[in-house]
Amino acid sequence: MISNIEVTDPAGYQKYGEAAAAVVATYHGKILARGGKAVVFDGRAPQRVVMIEFPSLADAERWRSSPEFQKLKPLQQQSSKYIESFAIEGVTANGNRE
Repeated sequence: MISNIEVTDPAGYQKYGEAAAAVVATYHGKILARGGKAVVFDGRAPQRVVMIEFPSLADAERWRSSPEFQKLKPLQQQSSKYIESFAIEGVTANGNRE
């Protein structure tokens, strides 16, 4: 899952991020990047990028629609604006879909 986020309330977003990390782990997710430095090769720089790996696209969808995430959504919406947020199916080294 990849999200490009504009943080509007850093303190509130930090609270959301801490709580969201536990929910991500519950749904077998692993946070790969969040808010690190971005080097732009083409296009424009993102605001703040969050990348989360899930074992499957179905796991990402379960996390996003989970009751635990839904409880956090108001805090997320009060402290940030999602510019883009999407999940993509992975591909293994031999070209198979994960």
